[in-house]
Amino acid sequence: VSTQVQTDMADEVANVMQDIMKITEQTTEGTRQSSESAAKVNAMASGLMGSVAGFKL
Repeated sequence: VSTQVQTDMADEVANVMQDIMKITEQTTEGTRQSSESAAKVNAMASGLMGSVAGFKL
């Protein structure tokens, strides 16, 4: 009985670790996409600043 409980607990730990790994991969991908989007927004902002630099109020 004790060996079965240990086996079940080890399986549960392995499953939880797999879930954590999946979440980590998703977080990494989300971070990569956010970084990519931020770079695009920064490039657009730079372009807009260049476009309006010639205007005077």
